[in-house]
Amino acid sequence: PAQLDLVEKGTRILESWGLRVRHPKDLIRPYHFHAQTDEKRFEFLYRALRAPDSRAVWCVRGGYGACRLVPSLLKKVAPSRPKLFIGISDNTTLHFLLNQKWKWTSLHGPIVERLGADTLPLEIVEETRQMVFGEVAVAAYRDLQPLNARAKAKKKVEGILVGGNLTTMQA
Repeated sequence: PAQLDLVEKGTRILESWGLRVRHPKDLIRPYHFHAQTDEKRFEFLYRALRAPDSRAVWCVRGGYGACRLVPSLLKKVAPSRPKLFIGISDNTTLHFLLNQKWKWTSLHGPIVERLGADTLPLEIVEETRQMVFGEVAVAAYRDLQPLNARAKAKKKVEGILVGGNLTTMQA
C-alpha cells in the first residue's frame, strides 16, 4: 500500500511548483497489494480523467493491477478536453489506452509517492517539472547506440518515443 507520508511530501513538492493537487480522502486504504478495491480505483481514475477543472492526472503509485481497469475504461467515451497523464510501471497499460484510443499525451514519469521519497536525482525531478510546464519541447537522446544494421545505416532517427514497463508492454 502507498505510504501516506511520502504521498503528502510528494504533494507538497507539486504544490511548490504552483500546482493545485487534490485527491479523494479515501484514496489510500490497505487492500491487498493495492490502495483500494478495483471498483474504487476505477471510480477515482475516471473521476480524475473527467474532472473539468484540471489539466493533468498524476498517479500516486505504480499501478499494480491497472490492467484490470482497462475493460471499464474502454466502455467510456473520452472527455472532450484531453489531459496530461503521468505515471510509471504498471500504469503503462493506462498510458497505452489513453495514447492509442483517446489520443491523449502522457508522460512516463515519477509517481507522487516517489517524488516524496527523496530518492530521485534532482535533475530528473527538474526535467519532469520542465516537461509538465512545457519548458522542454523535445526530448533528445544523443548517446543511444544502434542495435541492428538498419539502424546503423541511419544518421538521425526521429519518431514518437513511448515509455513504459517492458513486461507490461509485452503483456
